[in-house]
Amino acid sequence: MVLAKDDQSSNIFFSPLSIGTALAMVYAGSRGDTSQQMEEVLGFQGRRKTVLRGHRGLVRWIRRRHNSSDVTVKVTNRVYASPTLRLRARFAARMRRLFYAKLKQLDFSRSEEAAAVVNANVNEDTAGRITELVDPGTLDSDTALLLVNAVYFKGAWLMEFDTSLTAEADFHALSGTRTVQMMKAKKYFPVGYSGSVDARVLKLPYKGEAISMLIVLPNEMDGIHLLDAEIHKANMEDLIWSLDSSEEVEMGLTDLFDLNEANLSGISRQRICVSDVVHKAAIEVTEEGTTATAATAVGFSFRMLRPKPEPFIVDRPFFFVLRDEKTGASLFIGRVMEP
Repeated sequence: MVLAKDDQSSNIFFSPLSIGTALAMVYAGSRGDTSQQMEEVLGFQGRRKTVLRGHRGLVRWIRRRHNSSDVTVKVTNRVYASPTLRLRARFAARMRRLFYAKLKQLDFSRSEEAAAVVNANVNEDTAGRITELVDPGTLDSDTALLLVNAVYFKGAWLMEFDTSLTAEADFHALSGTRTVQMMKAKKYFPVGYSGSVDARVLKLPYKGEAISMLIVLPNEMDGIHLLDAEIHKANMEDLIWSLDSSEEVEMGLTDLFDLNEANLSGISRQRICVSDVVHKAAIEVTEEGTTATAATAVGFSFRMLRPKPEPFIVDRPFFFVLRDEKTGASLFIGRVMEP
C-alpha cells in the first residue's frame, strides 16, 4: 500500500492502520476481480473470513491494550449510507461485528448538512484534532455510501524530556539550514543498525513500553532520498515538530474506482464504485509525549547504548514510525523534510 506520489521535498504523515481499516471495510463487500485486485495490492492472504477476523483481532487488541491515562489508542469506524442505497444485511452485520462500526443513514443530496454531521463525528472521534475531513463539494445526490475510520493516539514518554534543556539548534533541511527548537535528553535509548540501509534507528518507548516511536535517521546529511528509495522497495537530541497531512490515497486499485469494473455486490445489489479515498492525519510531539490522529520493513537489531553512549542528533530529514510492539503494527508513519 502506498500513498499517491508525493512531493519529495515535503513532509508526509499518515496512518497505515486507518487507511488499512477503511479499505478492509470495502474489501468485506468486494467480489470477483475487484476482490482479487484488493488482495494483491493490499497483501491480503487467505480466505476473506480469515482476513477480516484477523483485522478485527488486531483492532480489538489495540483498543483493549492501549487504554490508560498514560497511553490511549482509540479506533472508531462509521458507515453512512444514502436512504436510496439498499445495504445487504450481511454487510451491515459485518460492519457492526467485525469493525465495531456505527451505521447511520445520511441524505448526501443535502451536502452541507451531511458534511457537517460527518465532520462533527470525526472531530469527536479525534478529540478535536481533525475538525474537517469531508468537503461538502465532494458530496451530492450520487453519493451512495461513506466509510470513515478515525484513529486517535496520545502517549506519554517512558522517559520525559527536560523542558529546561529545550533550546535553539540547527536543522539541516535540503532547502537550507534553519534554526529550530530542539529537545534534548541525556539518557540511554535503544539504537538499531542495519546492513541494508545507511541509517540508524532510535527507539523511544511510551509508558508501558507497548508502543514506541522509531526514528530512522540517515547517516549522511542528504541521505533521505536514498533511504526513501530503500524503504519503498542514548544520549540524544530530538526535535519538536508539528505536522499536518491531508492526502488522497492511490494504491493501484483501478477496478475499485471504475463504475463499469467495480464489483461491490457484497455491499449492495445496486451498482456502486469508490469515488475517492481521503486521508487526513496530524501529529504533535512535545517533551511530555505525543498526540497523533488520523481519519480514513527494514529489519533492525536493537542494543542499548552502554557504557559509552553515542550522540543521536536528529538535525536532518528523517522518517519515523509509531509501532505497536506486540503485533508490529504501524499505527502512524511520517517523513520530516522541513521542521
